[in-house]
Amino acid sequence: MKSINMLAAVAALALSSAGFASAQTIHVTGSTAFRVAVVSAEVQVCGGLTAKASYFQNTSLTGSNYSIVTNSSGSLVFTNFFNGSIAGDEALVDGVTTLGFPNGSDLAPTTIASVGTASNGGANGAVESSTYTASSYAFASTPAKADIAMSDVAFTTAQKIILASTDHTTVTPTTDNKVGIIPFVFVLNPSTDVTSTVTGLSMDAQKFTYTWQSAGSAFLSFYTGNSADNATTIYPMGRDVDSGTRATALAETGYTLLGSGANAITLSVAQYFPYGSTSDVSGGDGGSGSTSDIVGWGATSAVPTFAGAASGTAIAAFGLVPAESIDGYAMAQGDGGFYSGGNLATALSTVNSDTATVNGAGPTVAIGYLGVSDAKSALTASGTNRVHGVLMNYNGAKIDPSTGNPMSSTSISAIEQGQYTFWGTEHLFSKDNNAQGTGLSTNVTAMINALTVSSLDEESSYGVTISAMAVSRSGDGLNVQ
Repeated sequence: MKSINMLAAVAALALSSAGFASAQTIHVTGSTAFRVAVVSAEVQVCGGLTAKASYFQNTSLTGSNYSIVTNSSGSLVFTNFFNGSIAGDEALVDGVTTLGFPNGSDLAPTTIASVGTASNGGANGAVESSTYTASSYAFASTPAKADIAMSDVAFTTAQKIILASTDHTTVTPTTDNKVGIIPFVFVLNPSTDVTSTVTGLSMDAQKFTYTWQSAGSAFLSFYTGNSADNATTIYPMGRDVDSGTRATALAETGYTLLGSGANAITLSVAQYFPYGSTSDVSGGDGGSGSTSDIVGWGATSAVPTFAGAASGTAIAAFGLVPAESIDGYAMAQGDGGFYSGGNLATALSTVNSDTATVNGAGPTVAIGYLGVSDAKSALTASGTNRVHGVLMNYNGAKIDPSTGNPMSSTSISAIEQGQYTFWGTEHLFSKDNNAQGTGLSTNVTAMINALTVSSLDEESSYGVTISAMAVSRSGDGLNVQ
């Protein structure tokens, strides 16, 4: 439940008034982890190679949380504001009016570029980067409500968070379609003096519970079994409560060892932010009172968008995430986290210089959970003060998104056959909207068909299609069978 009006401060495209007032505009929100598949499906629904698009705050259409996709005539427009599964679910069912969506009615044909050729990447002609043009942005002029919410978790899971806030209704989505599988992995970021120690480690429910409950008291020896690693501290990082990735991690591990399932997702965790200096930690939310002091956060405003200030800054210290409240949901110190998987991926692939030479506390290891697209970014990072994150196994099994999209057949098979279980089912939720008329349901159906029949769902799962799954589960975090 992100403060959506606050997020609007950086969220809308400033595009000249032009023309699409008579178009059907469908507002899509929710999961950042499934964004690649959703935008690829929109491109296909809008005509594939004849579709047009605009995006900002990223270098690619499918990498951006804010984008617009339209057909060649402008009669069908998708506006995208990917803000997290649970935040999207709440926006849909509560009818939250938000400026966060790019304003499709202001989209000018001169500001967008036609989709290029299929050879540029993506499935079925859905190009992912180089042929699109990023537009300038400012505030949208017209508020909008969500028509579609993408969610990494079932609504019964998301509702546990939604109902725990003071700002909610008990409305449920009209339509719930399972359109994909969304895998996740754990990634480590060790300080430079212990890099060789962490290769090949495995996460399990016991380790997850101990580490995320520990308020920073977990030691690397708990993972390695080597007493020499007692001097190395593990700092857990993660997402805030609006994230389906976080909900899946807590449900999958049966956080606090209460058994698998979604009942664990409202329990508090102990998560950290990385900072560029030890003095920043003492400020609570950064020494200057700005989240730009958080490595990987990157924005100079209160909204994280990895676009600026902390870019290229090495990690020098860790501090518990400051207490905050998001749309009536209070998170005590340590219970919050990163707004997006992309920012967390940056933090997990930034040089960690928090060693004994920095603060006298001994070596450190940051640890976190990511969707496979963000994980690939962390595992293959390069640039100033950037370093490859270290992939973990889960319950002894392994998938490796760093090898490309799709992953290797071995990784894909490990998920499809039930060996690797850190995954969730992707849901497409929609709600009746009389203002949209019958065209909404027609285009929702077209989106579902593009994702499942055309197998565009494999874009976000890095090769795993829902139709190929030999196993299933009846709820988030429940037994694979």
